Amino acid sequence: MSRYPGALLLGCIGLAGCSYEGEPDFRGEPPGELRVVRTYPEAGQVDVGLATWVDTIFNVPLAGESIADAADFRLFSGLIESHGRVTIDLLERRLRFVPREPLRPRVRYQMYLWGGVRGVNGARLPESRIFDFTAGSEPGPSLPPTPAPPDAEAIQQRWSARCAHCHGPAAGPPRAGLDLSTRAAATAALRGVPSDGLPALRRVLAGDHARSYLMRKLLGQGVTGLMMPPDGAPLADGELREVAAWIDGGAP
Repeated sequence: MSRYPGALLLGCIGLAGCSYEGEPDFRGEPPGELRVVRTYPEAGQVDVGLATWVDTIFNVPLAGESIADAADFRLFSGLIESHGRVTIDLLERRLRFVPREPLRPRVRYQMYLWGGVRGVNGARLPESRIFDFTAGSEPGPSLPPTPAPPDAEAIQQRWSARCAHCHGPAAGPPRAGLDLSTRAAATAALRGVPSDGLPALRRVLAGDHARSYLMRKLLGQGVTGLMMPPDGAPLADGELREVAAWIDGGAP
């Protein structure tokens, strides 16, 4: 059910705790104001391709659990309603809406961004936002195909190299009871398991990295305890993207 029946709206466009003594309970940018940094299409843009998507980029990653069911995400032109698929990308701090059908030529669309959304650090959008754009007459560019996710063996090599020295049995009981030393152990410890840090999230929710607590631990935002891994360099952007792609691909 939509939060605003009849309104023009594109609605609402642990890893175990691993806490260590002396470390803060909350990491990342302090809670404050969630801001829209930019959008695509831009507000007021004309001749937008009929095969377009709609991106909203924020100043901090968006908390997936603050977003309503995808049925509430709508794009309107008068009484014409466009349904679509909504995804969140933590690494790009992006909310994306992809309409199921092409836009109608030469039609002005309005996008409504619900003011209740929040970032992973608790920052909230202070008020609802509306912007519009006008479709053109050509299909325009299409989204590139989603690359194939890395396989389970590649991901296990990542855990073995960066995580298993703490989250494995080699040096005693695995930290936080989380064993990442083998594929079987990692699957049992991660996939579909409620997180200790945010019980509303799974450590890994197959198909959705934005609602997987593991990604927040690796980013160090909106989590309890330390950013992972706690020693050595954080995972590079390419490594984080690999983990996100693995989760989005079903976490095989």
